[in-house]
Amino acid sequence: MDLHIHDTHFIGLLCGVPGRVFSSGLVLDNKTDLKLGFFYYRADDYNNNATMGVPYGAGAEEYGATATLVRRITERLRWSLKYGYSHYSDALYSGNQDFHSHLIYSSLQYRF
Repeated sequence: MDLHIHDTHFIGLLCGVPGRVFSSGLVLDNKTDLKLGFFYYRADDYNNNATMGVPYGAGAEEYGATATLVRRITERLRWSLKYGYSHYSDALYSGNQDFHSHLIYSSLQYRF
């Protein structure tokens, strides 16, 4: 646990700390769960002084949301379906690295 705290702190120093993080789970019935997640990150200290020198700082905004449905088919077999959406924009690259993405993921897990 202690190592995880130090790793999280180090990543926060390098990349910045997310502005908002949300995660919640809901039991739909005795075999089905629904998990929802959201994160938001913004760095707004970019200063475009390219005419006088090297522009420093970061001007990025990123957010994403996920929804996961987990179904326990039997005691040892689980199926999950996940949908996710992510958005990223960065002023440093003048929009050349911006993206919107969708994710659809399914898995079948057998537990020994």
